[in-house]
Amino acid sequence: RDITERRQVEEALRESESRYRQLFELESDAIVLIDNETGRILEANSAAVDLYGYSRNELLQKRNTDLSAEPEQTKELTHKTPLGSKALIPMRWLRKRDGTIFPAEITGRFFSWCGRSVHIAAIRDIAERQRILVELRASEARFRSIFELSSLGIALISKHDYRFVQANPRYCELLGYPLEQLRRMTAAEITHPEDWPQSEQLLKALSAEKRTGFALQKRYLHQSGACRWVSVTADLLTEDHHGEPLIIGIVEDITERRQAEERIRHLA
Repeated sequence: RDITERRQVEEALRESESRYRQLFELESDAIVLIDNETGRILEANSAAVDLYGYSRNELLQKRNTDLSAEPEQTKELTHKTPLGSKALIPMRWLRKRDGTIFPAEITGRFFSWCGRSVHIAAIRDIAERQRILVELRASEARFRSIFELSSLGIALISKHDYRFVQANPRYCELLGYPLEQLRRMTAAEITHPEDWPQSEQLLKALSAEKRTGFALQKRYLHQSGACRWVSVTADLLTEDHHGEPLIIGIVEDITERRQAEERIRHLA
């Protein structure tokens, strides 16, 4: 009986490891598993190899500070974040193998694994988001072209009451509302109630020009009632809309990424 139970446990562990590896490799974001004490990279998926330009073996010889253009901030977060916590870094400058420095959004989940303190970091290159913000400010013609054709959701809301003024096709698709209906709504109505207080606080600070912009992850409410996790980058638009100051939001659907991170954490 003891042998049978042991074999069942071993088989369950092998199955769990196989599922973990499949999730780890299929995730489109770069994912690395990091030792919190040393900063050593313990595991990296193929997306991380593609992002940084190192081979997997080279990555496993690195520390997370070796990949950061802001190593002190990276080290502080790694050492000071308690187990069981989540961390969102809206923008951290990272460095590729060839020396290229790029902006990234990082989500970290800190937990205990095989007797050691570790965290999983999901890393997404946000250079495209930053480029869009710059391009949108550059000219009205370029604004219209990018606005309509972008694969990212883009919305313009009133600085005063957060009412929707304009949204591109991808943004409407993300929420399931036609533009005409969206224009009768506010940002609060499409945000999960638990996430609105933080969003409102950031929007108020942005509207009062107490900050230059912000990024956060939160839940949107689809017209069907389903929740969609999104990553939002927002800033004030320098050009007014018929004399009305606007806030621009660039939105990326990260629902699948959040679900994959959670499954990986449970399997690890």
